[in-house]
Amino acid sequence: MTSSTKAQLNEILADMSLTNLDKSAAILKLQEDARDLQRAATEGGMDPDDGLNKDLREIELALETLGVNSDETGAATL
Repeated sequence: MTSSTKAQLNEILADMSLTNLDKSAAILKLQEDARDLQRAATEGGMDPDDGLNKDLREIELALETLGVNSDETGAATL
C-alpha cells in the first residue's frame, strides 16, 4: 500500500470533526480514485503489482470499520 493512501485513511478515520457519513464519503472517494488508477494501470500496461490492490483492500477495511459495505470489490468492477 502506498504511504499516501495509508496516511489519508488514518487522517480521515481520526478526524473527530467528521461524522461517519462524512468519513464514508471521503473514503469512498479514495476508493474511486484508487480504482481509476488501477484501471489506468491495466489499460496502460503498468506493473500490476504496484500496491494498488493493497490500497483497495485497506480502503475496504476502513469502510468496514465504519459499517459501510462496499459491494463493488475486486477487478471485476473495472
